Amino acid sequence: MTTPPNFSQIPLDDMLTSGGMSGEQIHDIQSYLRHYGYLQDRFGTLHDGEFDEATEKAVRLYQCCFGLPVSGVIDEATLCEMAKPRCGFVDILPAGSAFSTVSRWEKSNLTYKFNRFSSKLTEAETARDVASAFSLWAEQCDLRFAFAPDSDEVDMDIEFAVGEHGDESPFDGSSGVLAHAYFPPPNGGPLAGDTHFDDDENWTTSLGNNQGIDFLTVAAHEFGHAIGLAHSRQRGALMFPSYSGPQRFLAPDDIAGCQSLYGPPSATTSTDCA
Repeated sequence: MTTPPNFSQIPLDDMLTSGGMSGEQIHDIQSYLRHYGYLQDRFGTLHDGEFDEATEKAVRLYQCCFGLPVSGVIDEATLCEMAKPRCGFVDILPAGSAFSTVSRWEKSNLTYKFNRFSSKLTEAETARDVASAFSLWAEQCDLRFAFAPDSDEVDMDIEFAVGEHGDESPFDGSSGVLAHAYFPPPNGGPLAGDTHFDDDENWTTSLGNNQGIDFLTVAAHEFGHAIGLAHSRQRGALMFPSYSGPQRFLAPDDIAGCQSLYGPPSATTSTDCA
């Protein structure tokens, strides 16, 4: 899988109208839309580098999913949304693929450990925020998460990486894709439940750092995928694809999603992640 274009690192001033874009710029738009599931076969034949009917339909679908005015034109609002930092997980799961059916853990007690820590955060900060992120889900559904640093086999491996890191989904430097995670078995494949964070990001654990990316917020979002949730179309949900700042709580759509998979928390639910 190739890395989608990182529009936060591309000048956008000359891309504000479909008719004014170069073939290379249109190619970047198409690559972005294809990566996140918006360019679909049912839209017709795609002409690479041309703003054709299939591309316009994909743009309309993207705008609809993000609550933008549905014009089919690459306007300023659409480009600004594409330039936001976001999760690398697809927005629209491919029809007929292994991912078209959401998988769930067939147990309530899950374990995790860290394979590689961040160069931007201390191990203590990382462990604390991961515990808090798991707690957001454990407080709302029947799952429990335990830190198992000495175990050879855990359900969820957590690591920081840069660029190509062995899963054929390379990171793209600062901003752009922040992290990605994998569904539970069987749809997550050999990496089921694992979560990877881009260590090129300016991670922070302080809500007072307006220049950084709040690690707890992104971790909680990715753990939503790791327990089986896809992206939400509800702006304001933690599982919305793009990052707009710290959000250390679950919205009603997030709660409904996790409870649809695991039910409400049991009386004994707790998160042992100290």
